[in-house]
Amino acid sequence: MERAPLKFFPKSAHAFASGMRRLATSEDVNPKQLAMREWEGNDFSPAEAEDPHFKICFSNDPDPLDSEFEQIAGRVFEPLFKAEVES
Repeated sequence: MERAPLKFFPKSAHAFASGMRRLATSEDVNPKQLAMREWEGNDFSPAEAEDPHFKICFSNDPDPLDSEFEQIAGRVFEPLFKAEVES
């Protein structure tokens, strides 16, 4: 059994999952791009990639926001979004 750190980055994952929900209603969004904005940061928001824990685990990963990340983001946030709508 292979052991590896979980590719769950809360801000990036939330951005990706939110983008997927908006995409389902045919809005013009790119979920991966939304996640990448959180991951890379900007002048007004720090990069999630700069978190020291993420840097230790994923600094050598060429694409930390890969399909594994996308699956985890969906598994975490979809039930939360669904519960929010049902409330």
